[in-house]
Amino acid sequence: MVRVITYETSRKEWDNSLLQYTCKRNGFELDVLGQHEEWNGIKQKLFSYLDYVKGLDPDELVICCDNRDVIISSKPEEIIAKFNSMGGICYYSAELGSFPIWAMEKHFPDAVGNKYRPEVRVLNSGVCIGPANVLVKVFEYASEFCRSSFDMKEYLRSAYRTSNSHIEAADKNYGFVGKSWECDQLALQLTYLEKPDLISLDYDYELISTSFVLDDNSIPAKNWREYSRPDYPYGTLYDMKFDWGNSYRSVYNIYNGSYPLIHHSPGPDYVMYQLRKVVRGGSFTGRIEELAKKRNAVSKLESASMMEDFIAVNKDKKKFVCYKVQRVKDKDTGKQQMTPPLFDVFDLCVEQDKVLVVLSARVNRYTDDLEYMIATSSNNVLIYEVSKYGNRNAMRAKMRDYVKQFDDAIAIPENLFIDVDTSLGGTGKVNSKPDIESDLGEFFN
Repeated sequence: MVRVITYETSRKEWDNSLLQYTCKRNGFELDVLGQHEEWNGIKQKLFSYLDYVKGLDPDELVICCDNRDVIISSKPEEIIAKFNSMGGICYYSAELGSFPIWAMEKHFPDAVGNKYRPEVRVLNSGVCIGPANVLVKVFEYASEFCRSSFDMKEYLRSAYRTSNSHIEAADKNYGFVGKSWECDQLALQLTYLEKPDLISLDYDYELISTSFVLDDNSIPAKNWREYSRPDYPYGTLYDMKFDWGNSYRSVYNIYNGSYPLIHHSPGPDYVMYQLRKVVRGGSFTGRIEELAKKRNAVSKLESASMMEDFIAVNKDKKKFVCYKVQRVKDKDTGKQQMTPPLFDVFDLCVEQDKVLVVLSARVNRYTDDLEYMIATSSNNVLIYEVSKYGNRNAMRAKMRDYVKQFDDAIAIPENLFIDVDTSLGGTGKVNSKPDIESDLGEFFN
């Protein structure tokens, strides 16, 4: 038996919980804590977990995880078998960087001999699994860092040589209730560093995966990356492909060819709202006819032939990357307008067996063209929600990051899929003839 525990004070978030949905669907017993408590900082879930696991059978296997950004895409017996085969007594997921204090990353050892990226080496507190009696020891040690009497800032300065500027910068960018040095994740990172006999990290991402895109203010400096780690990834989210069918195995790691049993996509900026659609069936077979009609009703873009030439010229590339926002500002009139569908570029990718990579900003509900692509040929499209910001500059930056991370990817000149007049019923008329060379210069110069 595996028991799942989560902490959630919001009734609305609990009612809409993907965790609750996947646990119920896949046969996990799930307990929610905090429903009648006032939220005053994420360290309180650590104390709540500690009180709860103290009352369980010492040998009971327990998963403690976040409610809003975790899905369990496996069965209890798979979790038990995988955990037992790994040899540790308690596992947390690993992540890029070191939220909330980046300077703490240097204290974490490199992952050696793992199946996944060696840069993924810092404890993420969003998901853990272990016997109840082990979790009691972990939470008891970590909770001491969260006591009001404990001077965390002084401890970080003296024990870990963390400067005031690093601590203050972390606090400025923290984004949660309370102070960054009161974060449960920091307390658990210290527990891992000081009690390595209690905690192991899942470097392989086969039991627990934690995927996200690094924010610009979190990624290491360019000079450091070029000198120390030129292949430092911009995001582990990009390694994930989501199964749009009805299988409970809804997450696949393209990088190491595995299906992680638990998937975590931490926020707040990169919570993947579209996962609701993935795990709640994700099948559009009943709508294919309707979607096909809408696709056929859209006029072919004047840039389609240029798009075909662009793909043909870059036939050595497998992935063609673009972004999708709900609205863009017309460069001539300054007015907001809906972005055109991606039908043409997608059909060309299917025709030439390429993958269209679509980076999206906060997709709460899929637009028709995205649903059409998923329904007709899901193997030819990857869709990632990578930012809460929908402006062009933010999405351009993510396109550049993706292309830098993968040698088989190339950015599509945006004039081939964005600068389109859709104000007259979605006619698909191109505002001006795109200049492929000048547009590409913006991405690669």
